Amino acid sequence: VVAWGMRGEPSYDLAPTTGPLEEAGGRTRAKTPMTVQDGLANVVQVVAGSDYIAALKGDGTVAIWGSFSDWTGGYQVATLPAELKNVVQLAGGASHVAALKADGSVHVWGTQLIGQLQNPEGLSGVIQVAAGGNHTAALKDVGTVVVWGGLNSSVTAVPAGLGDVVELAAGESHILALKRDGTVVAWGGNDHGQLTLPTAVGETAQIAALASKANHSLALKTDGMVLVWGRDAQSGGPMAVPAGLTNVTGIAAGVYHNLALTRGLVDGKLPQEIEAFGAIGNKTFGDAAFQVALPATTSGLPASLSVKSGPATVSGNTVTL
Repeated sequence: VVAWGMRGEPSYDLAPTTGPLEEAGGRTRAKTPMTVQDGLANVVQVVAGSDYIAALKGDGTVAIWGSFSDWTGGYQVATLPAELKNVVQLAGGASHVAALKADGSVHVWGTQLIGQLQNPEGLSGVIQVAAGGNHTAALKDVGTVVVWGGLNSSVTAVPAGLGDVVELAAGESHILALKRDGTVVAWGGNDHGQLTLPTAVGETAQIAALASKANHSLALKTDGMVLVWGRDAQSGGPMAVPAGLTNVTGIAAGVYHNLALTRGLVDGKLPQEIEAFGAIGNKTFGDAAFQVALPATTSGLPASLSVKSGPATVSGNTVTL
């Protein structure tokens, strides 16, 4: 696993790292990719919260490092529940993690604020989990959705009759559901236009994947184009997609930035490249005093690599960052 960008609370960052680190504005950053958790191998998924990272290994076990906020200005070391195993997917909220197990059950841990750790009674048959700011969502094998927690009660109010869902994405206080016909349903908080879907999102069989974080969301269309809506957390204005961003095969959303995995034909080959965009502009992210350029070494990635930031879903041999 490699990472770059801003590091969380240094005193709680338990991950051994290799690579150059710099201090800026009292915080630590890595301007080039660095290896985290030396010796960590066989990783099939990585998710990130506000100040922690969790990695799912191929044997169904989980590693975690960093910290959970206690919601009072303090932090606690991020640890794992005892005997957590047989995990097939992770979802990362702000300061909580949801783990989907092979038997369709869900285990949630982290900092409790408003019920996001308390599974609904009888929850079973789950095939995907998603985690937002303070809420957790589960997609069941029958295509229905269950949501719990959340400061905004509207996020737990799943639209009546919603079904045939194949994927979920969760933002700070809103949820997106991708249906089998390629359409999207959104609900929850809408104070920053999170639910104001672009016209193209409502077109049948156009959307292939979703990503959401904070108060904005992204949709990857079947033609490799990306749509974005909601608020830019840095400027407070709308977030935009860079001109010329095409041939996208994977998307991810962070609080201040987004990532897109692109594929372009060069010399008869299909190289992979990561494009970053968001508050500061194309290929940089973070606040003005702490922006970090996208590493040049993110080009030429293998075809099995998918890009994710924050809550993510991965299957098969796809690896998320």
